[in-house]
Amino acid sequence: MSNIQPPDANRERILVFGPPGAGKSRTYIDIYNRITGHMYVTDTDIALRRMFGDQDQSRLTYNECHDYEESAKALSSHTKEAKEGDWVIIDLLTPTWAWCQDYWALKRGKVKPGTDLSMWLPIDNKDFNWSEINRMYTNFMSKLMSTKAHVLVVAEETDVMEGKFEGDTDRLFKEFGTKPRGQKRVPYMFHTAMHMGTKNFKSGTEYRVSVPKERVGRECDWVDEDFTDHSFVDDYLIDVAGWTEETKRRRRK
Repeated sequence: MSNIQPPDANRERILVFGPPGAGKSRTYIDIYNRITGHMYVTDTDIALRRMFGDQDQSRLTYNECHDYEESAKALSSHTKEAKEGDWVIIDLLTPTWAWCQDYWALKRGKVKPGTDLSMWLPIDNKDFNWSEINRMYTNFMSKLMSTKAHVLVVAEETDVMEGKFEGDTDRLFKEFGTKPRGQKRVPYMFHTAMHMGTKNFKSGTEYRVSVPKERVGRECDWVDEDFTDHSFVDDYLIDVAGWTEETKRRRRK
């Protein structure tokens, strides 16, 4: 039995973003198969059952979430239960930002209970109080940052429009041409921001990886780095982040 261990007591805070089919979710499945600790997943993509299939799930806790309230409750439970060495995952993080806005609109009486929010078109200046909404979302993310466990979240991507940079977030990602979709302050909460792009959609095994943001003290200059049969644990956690793999022999009875 093997178990990967971090080089120090610092926790990982990793944001993985990119298009569909780029292998983003494979990162934490790879981690799960190389640790002996527990993994907690807030599943907003409703895809975890399919991805894990018949794998052993004895060290896995997950909640399928369809709105902001469900995801906030799941995350609160996961971050309280998780211990040092465990991992807390959100896949996908992207919808939680829109759900937060919908939840605020409902609680502030901007829409009536039972309203089909997919048909509601808010007028920003009239319908939203961004100060309150951002405060709500910051509290949501603070739960994630307060856990004793390592953190990895998966997000969709959106283009950085040249000449239309929206503050520090766009400046951070402008040379890569793409950024995580969602609330603009989210990337600053993470030590590592990793973009994954599919190189070959047909094979599903070749990936192109860039790292726009890396933890201070680590050397990682990946820009369109190509991998085949990409192993997140081997190629990043071990080779870049300095994790080690311990092999434990089972005791004979």
